[in-house]
Amino acid sequence: KHSEQSDASRTMRYNPDLRSYSLLLLQNSFMGQNGKINKYNALHLRRGDYKDRLGYMQGYAKYKMKKEHFNSSIGLYIATEPTKDRKAFEKLMSLQPTYFFQDLNVSWIEAFEGAFDEKTSNTVKDMFGIVDQLIATFAEKFQGTSISTFSHFIYF
Repeated sequence: KHSEQSDASRTMRYNPDLRSYSLLLLQNSFMGQNGKINKYNALHLRRGDYKDRLGYMQGYAKYKMKKEHFNSSIGLYIATEPTKDRKAFEKLMSLQPTYFFQDLNVSWIEAFEGAFDEKTSNTVKDMFGIVDQLIATFAEKFQGTSISTFSHFIYF
């Protein structure tokens, strides 16, 4: 780790309520028959300013996942900007069961949104990014985007 990463990881903490909510969301979305959360790996693909390079990024992600011995028999959670168009992720989706934030338990997401009034709706949408990060931190293995602060917070 770089020294600034060590400093940040010692002083920065996720909000305990968001951490608890993320665990509840996982339990209600990925609960196994044994009463525990099913194992999964996580991947962060930054799309916003890299949409034209998404094919290259998926190829690189596949290479890194193979190099890091990602278990392809368990699910893959992809943390990325919200999208309904999953065509760009077909390469990764063909390898193993793949999940996005939108695939999680919708009633829990709606309940979370409903806990806030209309004035804070944009803030709630920003909090979903933090929940996305927390879900990735609970994964067996994580592969991020090297230039992304979103990924760096997960590595902390």
